[in-house]
Parts: sequence; C-alpha cells; structure tokens
Amino acid sequence: MQVELPPDYDEHMELGLAACEAIDEVHGRNYCARTGPIFTVISPATGCCTDFMYGEGRIKQSLATELRSGLGSGENPAILDNCEEMQAGLVVMGERLVAARNGGGGA
Repeated sequence: MQVELPPDYDEHMELGLAACEAIDEVHGRNYCARTGPIFTVISPATGCCTDFMYGEGRIKQSLATELRSGLGSGENPAILDNCEEMQAGLVVMGERLVAARNGGGGA
C-alpha cells in the first residue's frame, strides 16, 4: 500500500526522534524504536486525532504517544518513570518548536 506523506514529514520525524532520544536518556530504556505516522507505525487508520489536528486545526506538529507498560511482566507500569520520560520528550519538542518559530532553526 502506497502511503502519501505530508510535505513536512521530515521535520516531524526530526522532532520526534529528538524527543525519543531525550525520553531514552531519562532512565536508559529504549522504547522509541517505532516513530512515525500512526498509519505506518501502529496500523493503517484515517480520521484519528492527529489527522484532525493536522488537517482541520492546522497544527503542523500534532502527535499521539503511547506509554510503556510493564513489558509483559504482569506488573503495573512505572507511572512516575513514564511521566518523567514524557516530560523530557515534550520539553525537547517545545524548545525546538519555540526556536524554529523565533528563527533559530529546528522543526
């Protein structure tokens, strides 16, 4: 199946990968191996929240995240660890978006 990528796909991937790097550095766990459009990473789907934000809301860097779990251990996920990791990723994304808006490059 041919997937048509948006014109700013490369920018979005650069931003997402920078966030993944920041997330991985917090607790040394790499679980960001699959970054990209929901259509290719999770499953072919249209009309999801990011489609709406991107198309109707004109929010160029829309995203959806999935938090890690107990990795099949049957234990509850480490909620605080998840929060710390997501915060690190979102901070990097925010900093890059502000820098780009202010003419400093980035996404």
